[in-house]
Amino acid sequence: MDSAVDYADIAIPDLQDIFSAADSTGASEPDAKRLKTNEASRAPTSSAQDEERKKQERERNRMHARNTRARKKAYADELTAKLAALTKEKEEHEKAEAEASKARTVQQSAWAATLRQAMDLRAAGCLDEAQWSKILAEDFKMTMPVTPYRSFSPSDVVNNRRVLLGVDGMVADTASLQVMLDNIGTKTRKNEGRVRVEYLLGSDAAENCFFGAAGLMCTFMMRTLDAKAHGAACECEKSGILRARFDDAGCIEELEMAFDGIAMYHQLMRAKGQGDFPLVPNTLNAVLKNDKDHIVVTTAQRPFRITHVNGAWTQLCGFELDECKGKNLSILQGPETDMDTVTELVDISQRGYPASMVVTNYDKSGRPFRNHLRCYPISSDDSGEISHIVGYLDEIEV
Repeated sequence: MDSAVDYADIAIPDLQDIFSAADSTGASEPDAKRLKTNEASRAPTSSAQDEERKKQERERNRMHARNTRARKKAYADELTAKLAALTKEKEEHEKAEAEASKARTVQQSAWAATLRQAMDLRAAGCLDEAQWSKILAEDFKMTMPVTPYRSFSPSDVVNNRRVLLGVDGMVADTASLQVMLDNIGTKTRKNEGRVRVEYLLGSDAAENCFFGAAGLMCTFMMRTLDAKAHGAACECEKSGILRARFDDAGCIEELEMAFDGIAMYHQLMRAKGQGDFPLVPNTLNAVLKNDKDHIVVTTAQRPFRITHVNGAWTQLCGFELDECKGKNLSILQGPETDMDTVTELVDISQRGYPASMVVTNYDKSGRPFRNHLRCYPISSDDSGEISHIVGYLDEIEV
């Protein structure tokens, strides 16, 4: 009987020893050679590829650098072009602004000069419509406070303001102003001339004037220059605001005067040196209520026939109404009457404007007397249509 095998006594070789033994034998040599051959063949190929890859990277970098430089140059060129365009646009804008500013300055200076011319004509008492037509638009309109101490048509009053239309309205108001000025003092043989007046305008200095898109607004002052020399107790002045709007041709299209009419009336009373300054009637009914002043009423057109006189006029001139009704004022004229002055007054009255003059008249007995005559157009009703002329006579004491 076979004896049993004791596996515990069998020695099992270590795996590392087996692999080591295999490596040391010739059986694994071909594999080692192949490995070395592969490694040797791969080495130069990898080096060439790396070099090629580096070359391509360098080329890409150079291309990227060129593209970057090109983009930067294009961007710089674009910025330069934009800067040039913006600079040109800025220069053109500044040039246009400078030209516009210059044009505005020229226009504003022209407006101020036109307004100055208008107020100078007004101060001078200019009744020449041709002169006014040069600076006033055809549809000219002027507004101001109601002035009961001056002559005006009832139809001028709109919403408690006086509204004057056209060149004719301005001329009529200028005439009214002159008659008011002539009535400030007390006439004597030494001061029969007209009271002079001037206007001070804020528009004479640009810093005292506000200019808008179509006009200007400024302060003004009207003041008498020699009222005291003509018998007034003091000089008069009126301050306020002027607003003027101009048309495309530079003519005054609208003129608004704002001032305190009551304050002006109080100044006139002080200058007159009497309890009040005479209010000027604008209707026949108001005239006929006056029995204090020397009043004669005539028709509004030539030959200006007498229609009414009051007792004061009869006392001064000597004619009763039934003696002079239907006749004209030539019954008061004589050798020393200045017919040129009379003709001037008649012409102004014929145009429907207020007028005043100093002239030598004669009463019924032939006695000459120096007379300050003021004439106003009036209406028979509130329509504003001129129907009569009323004359106020004030004898000038020798």
